[in-house]
Amino acid sequence: MLTIPLIMSLAALLLTACGVTTTSGPGARTTPTPSATSATTVKVFFARHPDTDNNPTRVFPVSRTTTATTTRDKATFALNEMLKGTTADERAQNYYSPFDGKLALQSVCPGEFRSFDLTLNSKGKTPEAGTATLQFCRRVDIAGDLEGPRMAAMATSTLMQFAEIKKVVILNYHGDCFDDLRGDNACLNGAQTNGYPVLVYFSKHPDSDNLPRAVFAVNRVSPTLGVATYAITQLLAGPTAAEESQGYYTPLEGALHGASTCGGADFNITLNWNRAKAETGTATLQFCRDAPGFGDTGAAIVRNEISKTLTQFANIKKVVIVYKDGSCFDDLIGCD
Repeated sequence: MLTIPLIMSLAALLLTACGVTTTSGPGARTTPTPSATSATTVKVFFARHPDTDNNPTRVFPVSRTTTATTTRDKATFALNEMLKGTTADERAQNYYSPFDGKLALQSVCPGEFRSFDLTLNSKGKTPEAGTATLQFCRRVDIAGDLEGPRMAAMATSTLMQFAEIKKVVILNYHGDCFDDLRGDNACLNGAQTNGYPVLVYFSKHPDSDNLPRAVFAVNRVSPTLGVATYAITQLLAGPTAAEESQGYYTPLEGALHGASTCGGADFNITLNWNRAKAETGTATLQFCRDAPGFGDTGAAIVRNEISKTLTQFANIKKVVIVYKDGSCFDDLIGCD
C-alpha cells in the first residue's frame, strides 16, 4: 500500500523527468526549467590604428557571441555587429570602423528596414557555389580613397571566417560593385581580380618640357581597390629605370619632405569633396608633407600629372590639390 509521502515523492520524480522543478513548503509552485541554449563565438573584423592606416587590407578580429545556428544567420549577425561598430573597450585599444556614420538614406530593400542583404552561393544574381554576395540596402558614403578598401576588407574577412564561404562579392545599393572607381564592375563580370590595372601619367622629354599638358601613361597594377591612392603613390615614386631611359620624368619624384601630418602618409585623397564642402565627382588631394615651389612650368606639369592620373577613374571628374595647411596648390591659378 502506497503512503502519502511515497506518492508525493513519485510525483516529484515524474515532474522532474518532464522538465519541471518543484519547490517544497507552503505555497510551493512548479516552474519550467529553461532549456540551455548553446552560444557560438564569431569574429567581427575592424580596422586598427596605426596598423590599418596605410595598409587598408590589414584588419583585425574581435569576438562576439550569438545563438544563431546556420551559417547565414551567423554571418548576418557578424555583419550587423560590424556595422554597429566597436565597443568602448575596443576603441580604447585603437580599433575603429570606417563605416561609422557612413550609411545614409532609407533602405531600398523590400520588407523590414535593414542595411544589407546577404545571399550565399551566389555571385550577384548568378548562382555560384561558395560565393557570398553582400549587397548594401543603403548608400555607403566612402570618405577617402583608402576607406573603401578598409570597408571591403572588414566585410570580406568577417564573412570568410565561415568555411562554406570561399569568395565574397560586395555590391552597393544600386547593385554595382562596391567602391568601383574604375566603373567596370570587375567583381561581377569576371575581370582580373589578382590586381587592378591603373595608369600613371608622367611627363616626358622633350614633349612636356615646353608643353606642360603633355603627359603620358605608363601601366601599373594596384594590389587593392585603393586604386587612386596607389596610382598617386606610383607617381611620387617616379618612373622605373627603363621608363626613365625613355625620357619619362616627374617633378614630384623625391620632392615631398618633412614630417607627415597624416600618420606617415605623403598625401590624402578625399572623394566627392572640394576642400571644405561636399561636391560629387570632385577629389581633393592634400599633401601631408612640405612641397617645394615647382616654378610656373613645374607646377603646371605637376597639376596635369595628378589630374590626369586621378580622372582616369570614372567617379572622379575634377581634382583639387592643396598643400598640407589647406591652401591651394599653385595659388596663382587657385584651387578651381
